[in-house]
Amino acid sequence: MSESLAVGRAVPQPSAGEPHAGLAALDPRRKLQLALAVIWLFDGILQYQPSMFTKSFPRMLGDSAQGNPAVVAVPITWSAAFIGHHLAVTNAVFATIQVGLGLGIAWRPAVKPALAASVACGRSSCRSRR
Repeated sequence: MSESLAVGRAVPQPSAGEPHAGLAALDPRRKLQLALAVIWLFDGILQYQPSMFTKSFPRMLGDSAQGNPAVVAVPITWSAAFIGHHLAVTNAVFATIQVGLGLGIAWRPAVKPALAASVACGRSSCRSRR
C-alpha cells in the first residue's frame, strides 16, 4: 500500500510476504541515479587523499589553463591561485560537497535537489578542470 517517491513515478514497495529483490527491483532511472551517486562519492573520497592537499593540486589545475582561450584560461588560473592560497580549506570544501552530492542522490527524499546541484557542480567543475 505504501509508495516510495522517486523522480518521475511511484515505485511500489514489496509487501511483507514477498522477498526483497534488491537492486533488480529498481527501475532503470533509479539505477542511473545510484550509479551517479557512487561516482560522486568516489570522486569525493579521492579528493580527500593527502596528495590533493599539496601544492601539486593547484599547480596541476593551473597547468590545465594552457592552450585554452583567455575566456577559459583566466578563471582557471584565478581558481588555481585561490586554491593554492587556501589549500586545505578549499580542498576539504570540494571533497565534502562531492560526498554530500553522492549521499543526497542516494537518499530518496533529497534526490531532486541533489540532482539539480549535481548538474550545477558538474557544469562548473567541467569548465575549471579542462
